[in-house]
Amino acid sequence: DLIKQAKALMNSTDWNRATDVMKDLMTQWKAAGSAGKEKDDALWEEFNAARNTFFDRKHAHWEDMQTKFEQARKVKEEAKKLEDSNAWQASGNAFKELFARWKAAGSAGRECEDDLWNAFNASRQKFYAARDAYYGELHEKQDALYQQKEELLAKAKEIAENTLFTRED
Repeated sequence: DLIKQAKALMNSTDWNRATDVMKDLMTQWKAAGSAGKEKDDALWEEFNAARNTFFDRKHAHWEDMQTKFEQARKVKEEAKKLEDSNAWQASGNAFKELFARWKAAGSAGRECEDDLWNAFNASRQKFYAARDAYYGELHEKQDALYQQKEELLAKAKEIAENTLFTRED
């Protein structure tokens, strides 16, 4: 019966529940007593094979998740490289593309997801604040130059409208 239960669980993907049940089955196995050396060895091989199949799959799943977490973490840390850029348009586009990749990357693991988001968002905000300050300053300069040109235009119109031309030697 314990072997049947172990075999029924060996292909489960409900990792936490199946792990708990497998541990419980092992406890029951130890408490079951002996059926004789030959029978015990044969039954153990079958029972242990089912357990090993499950735990090998669980380990492979865990390694796959760790690889995905690492890949997601790398994507999510790329913003740091862009935060001090002053290639405003290219870096702004890169942040948009990186944000799309951020969402598509999936989780980097519960233990670091919030920290990664805070770092990503801080880099993004630092870049956008610097870009906004740059363009704000640029627009102020442009407005000042526009005002100077308006004044020159007004003087030019005044001169053009003046019909009294004198020549001074």
